[in-house]
Amino acid sequence: MGRPSGKGAAAAKRPSTELSRQASASAFHALEAPSPWDTAGPLSRLSFAFVRPLLRRRGEDLAAARLLAIARRDRVARVAARLDGAWAREVARAKARRRPPRLGRAILACFADEIAALGAWMGVEYAAIIAQAALIGPLIDWIASDRPLAEGAAVGAALVACSLGQALAHHAAFYVGMRLGWNARLGMTKVLHAKLLATATAEVRRLGSGFVFNLVATDVQRFDAVSTFLWAPPLCALALPAPFFFSSKWVGENSGKSRWRRRSTRSRTR
Repeated sequence: MGRPSGKGAAAAKRPSTELSRQASASAFHALEAPSPWDTAGPLSRLSFAFVRPLLRRRGEDLAAARLLAIARRDRVARVAARLDGAWAREVARAKARRRPPRLGRAILACFADEIAALGAWMGVEYAAIIAQAALIGPLIDWIASDRPLAEGAAVGAALVACSLGQALAHHAAFYVGMRLGWNARLGMTKVLHAKLLATATAEVRRLGSGFVFNLVATDVQRFDAVSTFLWAPPLCALALPAPFFFSSKWVGENSGKSRWRRRSTRSRTR
């Protein structure tokens, strides 16, 4: 069999080319479409109800064109532009103060709002943990005594509310932290790619392809590993002594009450 003519080969390539164009156009429109996060309200964001359209597609082939649109503030071009602006301000500030510019300060200034939101949610979570530790003692006292039922119900309701608040704050904090990590990773990756394209070829060869690959593919992964636990060390340092304080205080009060009761019973028997 002979080869197909040039017109036949071109006609055979048209369907695949048209399909690829349609897929690219649909993917572009999916990226430009409004994101469910941008249109969701505070309660929907807190309960993650905005991902229901994606969960309803379970079992389907989730191609790029069928995924939900990315939030505007999470798009790589916008994140990289924010990072470039923060680095430019850091360079200008360093020149004015006659010191070398620092990339860490630029990253902190770029993602200051996300870091503050992460700290706020983690603060609420640790406050709920401390409140639960403080409420356990009164609940045990109520169980061991003949106090009214309303008092025990109030303490139990407060304990349940604190536990629910901890669960909501925990998931919200981890979502904000993971979002901070991947935005920092993607923004730094784009900035590094732009820097490598503007760097001389001889300098890139001097550094070596392995160094460049590890810098772009491996080192930026640390943002994902660190972001969710950014506030954990200082908050743990503040929260860990609280349960011991409340438990020792409760034990001391109850031991004093038990001693007073034993002395009173001995005096009565005498």
